[in-house]
Amino acid sequence: MHRAMVFHHVGTISKLSLVTEVTVAIAYAVGAALFVIGSVLFLPSLYSIWAAPIFLIGSVMFLLATLSATFADFIRIIHRWNKSSGGASGSGSGGGDWKAVPSSDDDHTTRLASHEDSSSNTI
Repeated sequence: MHRAMVFHHVGTISKLSLVTEVTVAIAYAVGAALFVIGSVLFLPSLYSIWAAPIFLIGSVMFLLATLSATFADFIRIIHRWNKSSGGASGSGSGGGDWKAVPSSDDDHTTRLASHEDSSSNTI
């Protein structure tokens, strides 16, 4: 999370990437803590009625972290597709033959590009 904030301050990542990194980091940290607490409360000597809800909320936080990262990647793909195809007017080289290539703004994402756009960066 600190790395993302430094990169955003320097201007090397977008606001979407910053928000995604912070959201995922917080969701994983809170989810892990609740998951462990809920698991401990399931022990026979410490059993509590709150064990299942805490465990479930911790597990759902892991799901929310994954979904938020996936949703951000989807927004990036749609944004790049609109940018490369000329937006809603369709005046660019849209449609056709798309493939995944490494993204320049995030190490862990891919983007869609046409053959003309990515002749040397193919996977």
